[in-house]
Parts: sequence; structure tokens; C-alpha cells
Amino acid sequence: MRALAILEKRFSPDHPDIEQTLDHLAVLYGSQGHYDRALPLALRALALREKTAGADHPLMVKSLETLATVYVHQGEYTRAEPLYQHVLAMQEKTLPLDHPRSCGQSQQSCKTVFPPG
Repeated sequence: MRALAILEKRFSPDHPDIEQTLDHLAVLYGSQGHYDRALPLALRALALREKTAGADHPLMVKSLETLATVYVHQGEYTRAEPLYQHVLAMQEKTLPLDHPRSCGQSQQSCKTVFPPG
């Protein structure tokens, strides 16, 4: 959080480095099981990325995935699923089908997180 405070003093509130730091902190707290700390950071990162890059910009994928992952770990599958679906739709538009991060690869991840039935 210290790094975030330094960046917020040095740059404007919507600087891309702040969004990236927010996302990284959300991932870190999430990996430690601190979802109560991760969620507000992930939400703020997503809002900032959307404001600076636009809702359909490819850079939104990382922020959407981070937020969806936090929701999954909290058991909030109904909140996570539309985010993952949006990521899949975005990737389908921008990546070749054989790309490692393509829709086909991500669909397998979604099947693991959201088993059929």
C-alpha cells in the first residue's frame, strides 16, 4: 500500500501506473486470502482502467479477470461469470483461436470454475 500512496502523490489519480499497482495489490491480497482487501482494489482498478482505456479496450481483460477471480474465491459465482463471459467475448475479437490466451483456452478455465450442470 505504500507504493500506491507514493504513486498517488506523484501522479494524477487516473495515471496508468496507479491502475496497474491497484491490480497487482488486488492479486497479491487475493493470493493471501485477504479478499476483503482485494475486492475494493480490484473494483477501483477496473473503474480506472475503464475510464482511461475504455470499456472494450484489450487492457480491460486483466482487470476483469482479477475482479472475477476475487469473486470466485469469495464464492460469488453469479458475479464472476458475466465478467469471465465478457473477457471471452473480448478475446474472441482480438486473439487468434490458437493463441494461448484465446477464447478456447479461457473456455477451458471457465469450465473448471463453472462446471456444467
